Amino acid sequence: MINLGVKIGETFHRDKLDASWERAATEEAIRNNYSSIPNTLNGMAAEKYAIQYCGHIDDPRKFRDTKFDGLLIEHKSKVDCFTYPYHVYMHLELEKLKKKKLAGDIIGDYVICWQRNDKTYICESQWKWNGQAWSIICGLSE
Repeated sequence: MINLGVKIGETFHRDKLDASWERAATEEAIRNNYSSIPNTLNGMAAEKYAIQYCGHIDDPRKFRDTKFDGLLIEHKSKVDCFTYPYHVYMHLELEKLKKKKLAGDIIGDYVICWQRNDKTYICESQWKWNGQAWSIICGLSE
């Protein structure tokens, strides 16, 4: 079993994160000219939670999420975290990531999916790239 440091069903509220993260994330979004500050903050909240509570380390390069040096992962593997307000968006986002990966973009081989309701997040599923598509590692509704 692959261990990405986050359990399926694990929840957090953005208020649980270190107080400085939101300001730093907003400044990063402005500095890098990201298209949507609210969407950036939603994704960065999941990344910050994985870093602060789950043993991930920050990958500071633009458009990079985290790395995880878990016991069962081959090496410090790049992990993409993404969030969405409704379950239906999960598969749409995975399809976008698949297209980017097949086009040669640097996308991690692992994805952690977080469904969010306002500022509360739940880890809904985790995925691994199999060379052609995303295959589920584990999930609440798959």
